[in-house]
Amino acid sequence: MNTQGGYGNFSAFGMPGTSNLFTLNGMDDNDPFNSTQNSGATGLMLGINEVQEVSVVANGYSGQYGGLAGSNINYITRSGSNAYHGRALYFWNGRAMNANSWFNNASRTPRSFVNANQWGADIGGPVLKGKLFWYFNTEGLRLVLPTSVLVVVPSSQFQTATIANIDSVFGPASASDVFYKKMFSLYSGAPGISRAVNGSPGDPFGCGALSAAAFGPTGGPGGSAGLPCAVNFRSTVSNKSHDYLVAGRVDYNIGKNDRIFGRVQKDHGLFAAATDVINPLFNSQSDQPEYQGQLQETHVFGGGVVNQFLLSAQWYSAIFTAPNLAAALAAFPTSVFFGASDVSFSTLALNDVGEPYGRNVTQFQASATTRRQLAPTRSKSGASSAAMM
Repeated sequence: MNTQGGYGNFSAFGMPGTSNLFTLNGMDDNDPFNSTQNSGATGLMLGINEVQEVSVVANGYSGQYGGLAGSNINYITRSGSNAYHGRALYFWNGRAMNANSWFNNASRTPRSFVNANQWGADIGGPVLKGKLFWYFNTEGLRLVLPTSVLVVVPSSQFQTATIANIDSVFGPASASDVFYKKMFSLYSGAPGISRAVNGSPGDPFGCGALSAAAFGPTGGPGGSAGLPCAVNFRSTVSNKSHDYLVAGRVDYNIGKNDRIFGRVQKDHGLFAAATDVINPLFNSQSDQPEYQGQLQETHVFGGGVVNQFLLSAQWYSAIFTAPNLAAALAAFPTSVFFGASDVSFSTLALNDVGEPYGRNVTQFQASATTRRQLAPTRSKSGASSAAMM
């Protein structure tokens, strides 16, 4: 297993988890951005219903694999056959089937709402028996993702003292007054704040390195009056994500020595990149459409020599931004971070900075492979197999 963190699924021969090459019907199916398999918006790799064969080559150093020094994982998709076959699958899991976490119970926090729906259906059959076949597959996910996050926000006493100090220097309705009031209103409206208790972990007043007399009258928050600078609670807000895939394949046995197939796929999902515990306006998400297609022709020459030609293309987009960036910036125009030695309030509007960002990726591939076939076999469907050297 890949136990060192970072990207990738597993390690082969001590290489990083990003050193494995994934191929689909011979087409390179790695994401060039992080060198992992293309797995859709949710990262859960739809299309398993469509897989006919999987081969794993652990020492793919020869030129026919190329590119990466780990393992080579190749998926072969299903084709239609001379008989009609189909399947339908549905799975569900939700809050009613899961216990609350230990951390939530310890802080008397209710279970977060969670829901997981997964479905799949495929069907295939002949157009011309023994000659032309078709296959179609669709799969999808709709998820409500739970969280359980400790949130630390300014106490009402801290807010009052801060605004009083600002107004004494800059005056009421100043730019600073407006900015801090907007910030405090967002903190005070955080979902779950009604469960808040005084202080922060390890600090009964939550004042960190602040001087006892830094804010407010009578010693200020955390001073002789015993007023807290912060309150904390455990947030269980949820977020939504979804993904679906549709794919179709047509196989044609042209003649005794020639066969061809074409396959197209669309995958489209919404990646819930970040769930903001203060306000859902500051969530981060990525709408991720993906399209790919493969055209493969196989010709058998005399003497058992087989030539295989592959032409493929793939495009996907992954742009990360707030659900409504204009509304997020209107609610709060920047991001606020707090150092470890200060009052450690939760970050506000984390994703206002640096968004939108992302990538659009286009890949093309053409390859021709010639091999000697030792024991050719052909089924009545579009699928075939052979021993090669």
